Amino acid sequence: MRKVLLILVAVAVVAGGAWYWRSGDSTDAATPDAAASGGRGGAGRGAGAAGANRTAMTVDMAPVTRQEVVDSITVVGNLIGEATVDIVPRVGGRLDAVMVKLGDRVAKGQTVAKIEDREIREQINQAQATLDVNKSNVKQREDESKLQESVLERTKATYQRGLVAKQLLEDAELRYNASMSQLNVAKAQQDQTQFRIDELRITLSNTTIMSPIDGFVSRRNLDQGGFAGTNTVIMTVVDLSTVRMVGNLV
Repeated sequence: MRKVLLILVAVAVVAGGAWYWRSGDSTDAATPDAAASGGRGGAGRGAGAAGANRTAMTVDMAPVTRQEVVDSITVVGNLIGEATVDIVPRVGGRLDAVMVKLGDRVAKGQTVAKIEDREIREQINQAQATLDVNKSNVKQREDESKLQESVLERTKATYQRGLVAKQLLEDAELRYNASMSQLNVAKAQQDQTQFRIDELRITLSNTTIMSPIDGFVSRRNLDQGGFAGTNTVIMTVVDLSTVRMVGNLV
């Protein structure tokens, strides 16, 4: 009984496969016929419908080359120079002259402004006169010391021969020592006056304001006649030999 059932199942499978194969062949054969029969009458309509639904495609052609792919971004920022220096005078006073304007190019060591120096020059002249007096005083003290030294030497020689008392020798030594002390004081006064003159000359040189760097005048705060203190910014110089851009990148 089982064998009969297996045989029936196998026959059914073979029959179904044969029917499927035949139906496929008949469909393929019918398709050209339908196209041939219906193509005559509906060829125009089919072609018109296909042409209405489809658009012509444009194709651009070019030779194949190798190039770099460049990507760029736009950044908003500020340009900053190599150095930005505020020019501040070392001494306070009224500006006698301002030699540069906004945007002018300046070199390192170039004079850009001048502070009035009449009072300082007058102080130098007075100190110079005092120095001349000190030099004359030193010369006088040197001559006095040489005289007292000569007297002391003669007194020593006379004392050694027993011609004078020891009191005279001691008096000569005291006068010589006093003359040397006065000479040292005169020399100290002369040095003090010379130091004062040197200090005033440095102050005089500081009245000439020079640019510390090469660059351009980006800001000018004071004009001629304005008063500038030791903390007053007269102008700003920017070195643009190298420029950097500072921006925020997200």
